Amino acid sequence: MVLDLAGFLRGIRPTVDNYVDDLAQQETVVSVGLFGSWTRYEASATSNVDILVVDRSDLGFEFNELIEYKGLIMDVNRIPWKWVGEVITPEIDHRLQETQILHDPSGLLTRAKNFVGNCYRTRGRVEVRTEGYLTNADMYLSRSSSAMTRNDLETAFLFADLSLAPIAHVLMDVAGLPVNRSAHIWNLRRSCEKLDLLEIYRTVVTVARLSRLEKEDVSNSLDLFRSVWQEISDYMVDNQDEVDSLHDRLKKEISYMMNPALLKSILRKTGEMLNSNNFVEAAMCMRSRLLPFLENYAWLVLAKRGDKFDYTSLFKTIKEYGGSIEIYDGATEIFNLKNVEWNMVKQAADIARSVIVQVRTARRDLINRFVV
Repeated sequence: MVLDLAGFLRGIRPTVDNYVDDLAQQETVVSVGLFGSWTRYEASATSNVDILVVDRSDLGFEFNELIEYKGLIMDVNRIPWKWVGEVITPEIDHRLQETQILHDPSGLLTRAKNFVGNCYRTRGRVEVRTEGYLTNADMYLSRSSSAMTRNDLETAFLFADLSLAPIAHVLMDVAGLPVNRSAHIWNLRRSCEKLDLLEIYRTVVTVARLSRLEKEDVSNSLDLFRSVWQEISDYMVDNQDEVDSLHDRLKKEISYMMNPALLKSILRKTGEMLNSNNFVEAAMCMRSRLLPFLENYAWLVLAKRGDKFDYTSLFKTIKEYGGSIEIYDGATEIFNLKNVEWNMVKQAADIARSVIVQVRTARRDLINRFVV
């Protein structure tokens, strides 16, 4: 059945408006907007309602809250007002571009949206955003190299793979396609087709070990995902005092991830993908959601020991110091990292490095050709 998105959005709008009215009563709320799949007209009946909140509290970072409100799941992204009130950070360009403004008495969000609307597809702004993506790609590749020196091959392979995600974002941005989690593989393919770079698409899928996945593999991973998520949640509940001692940003991330509504939302979305035989996208969605949860779990495990977390020893930490070997086993299965060998990691890192160099070299020419 094809969902009537316009009709469905009209149906949920009264509930969204009521929620926005409640938000507007909060002292720190400056502006509120709707963004994401609903404003792109790409949503399904299982999609969360993405709410952008400009917040004037004295926090220098963004964070998410998940709220179940009258039958809808509101995924609330709070950003500091300075991100739109002073210099508009390119990191939120995509959100501002697709935002529908719902509450903005000061006009702050409207001015920011208008600014981004005027420069979003200019060559200079695309160049700034894509430079940021390349910086992230270099960071992940550096982590991969460091993990190899620590003999944490699973983490090294993972970061070699992750270094190509920002490269995909470069290509999507240049091609003018959305950079989002729910259609990462699809939009990468469309971008590569438009830019005549299909070999990069094939390389990304191969390095991420997605090319040989079957529907049954992803279905089994979904069961493991649920189990790993529950194991980590239970561990965090059992160590709530330690969680409370962490810094604010990490506490907010953990609170968001432990919300049962988030797990419910992820299972609904990936289940819908599987039912549509879109199982490669489902695998990517699971991995992108699980990674920060694993990182926060490892952070907490080491905090209990009085040690600092190092991203380049993620899987080594989980295996050697974690409270449950099932978390390690399940995570390596979901990320397809079983039986990783040194030469496999070296090859993946070399391929990723080659693709990064290729895209960095071609980036300005691609921008000049495809960004008008």
